[in-house]
Amino acid sequence: GKLEATIISNTQLNRDAASLQNMNDDLVKRLRENEAALKESKSNFAAMKEEAVSAALTEETAERHHEKRAFEERITTIEDTLKAEQLAARELGRQLQTSKD
Repeated sequence: GKLEATIISNTQLNRDAASLQNMNDDLVKRLRENEAALKESKSNFAAMKEEAVSAALTEETAERHHEKRAFEERITTIEDTLKAEQLAARELGRQLQTSKD
């Protein structure tokens, strides 16, 4: 009886140990899968962040280009106005000179 009880107990312990080993193996596998998923998520996040920064820079560059173009148009308008005023001043000067003569 005692030997038989020991064998049964030992067999049960071996089954329990095998079951615990299987559970451990499953946990290790799930942990590795989770680590791989985390690594992929971090990589995706980094790529998305880089894209967002690039998009923001592109938008800012476009805004600066638009502002530059508007500024250049304003300068052109001011230059044209100045030329017109200078021409009008010369014409007025000629008229004054002609009226003196």
